[in-house]
Amino acid sequence: MGRPEKIRLGEILVQQKLLTEEQLKAAIDEQQKTGRRLGRVCIERGLISEEQIS
Repeated sequence: MGRPEKIRLGEILVQQKLLTEEQLKAAIDEQQKTGRRLGRVCIERGLISEEQIS
């Protein structure tokens, strides 16, 4: 039984056209510096709403 493939939030948001690749990269950079979750970083930057992430 193999492990299920990991679904990445950032990839989903780009596929859904809620973020651009550039916005995702900037958010990931901030996530790595601060240790906060990617979704929280995107919400705090005003890129997406909590409803969109749900």
